[in-house]
Amino acid sequence: MPAHDPLVSIALLTYNSANVIDATLDAIEAQTHPRVELLVLDNDSSDDTTQRLRERAVDFEVSPSNVGFVRGMNQLFERSNGDYIVFLNADCVLSPTFVARAVETAGRCDADVVGAHVIRIATDVNEDPTGPARLDGGRQAV
Repeated sequence: MPAHDPLVSIALLTYNSANVIDATLDAIEAQTHPRVELLVLDNDSSDDTTQRLRERAVDFEVSPSNVGFVRGMNQLFERSNGDYIVFLNADCVLSPTFVARAVETAGRCDADVVGAHVIRIATDVNEDPTGPARLDGGRQAV
């Protein structure tokens, strides 16, 4: 088991995420776990994602072409320094205690992998978040 406060790498892959990236970054910044490193790879976005990252003073890299999800996450994994790693899409919002609870669970269970309960949040005030998931980029939260 890693030290009491292990370093957790959050590997964030973005692609045309300008409309959702602020909520994701806010949630990462709100984590209660004291040791989190954020690694961001933009997968050659054509929207304002990289501008939003610059405005937020996020350290990130831009892929010269869209390398897809798996290659992008592998690149982030190679850069990670954490005892644990969280693979995160740019349209996911973590609860503030997500990392702390995942680390606690991993330590308590002597686990190498911890899963999450994913909750879909409605993107429209008239949408029922318990209904069928839309396939048009609906927001997700963990």
